[in-house]
Amino acid sequence: MRLNLDQVRSFLMVVRSGGVAKAALALSVTQPAISARIRGLEETLGAQLFDRDGGGLRLTKRGEMLLQYAVRLETLTHQIERDIVDPKGIEAHLRIGASETVAQSWLPDFVAALHSRHPRVQIDLIVDVSSNLRNGLLAVSYTH
Repeated sequence: MRLNLDQVRSFLMVVRSGGVAKAALALSVTQPAISARIRGLEETLGAQLFDRDGGGLRLTKRGEMLLQYAVRLETLTHQIERDIVDPKGIEAHLRIGASETVAQSWLPDFVAALHSRHPRVQIDLIVDVSSNLRNGLLAVSYTH
């Protein structure tokens, strides 16, 4: 079995919320799912992460060590989502052909909204009569 992000997220939520039931509510999963993730994490790591005495859960020494790594992993995950997955991180070159009417009416608002959502996208705007735009489109060779 391998370590996975769901296990680490569940571990963090159990620690932060103070229990399996509260973690399950926070993550919108069942309590048995959280318990299974924690059990799988402990099996994968070969270490008990919580002391389970009658009053609740308390981190073991290994659990405390994992907590430090889990917080760092969470930070890295957020950075990846922000820089790689986030639409603002998309880089591309977009060519838009439009007639004069479109270019003078709704296109400026569209381009502004597109640029604010995807600031790294380079937008080339070609304004011409429809027949020239069609001919130009048909003449373009696409490479991947």
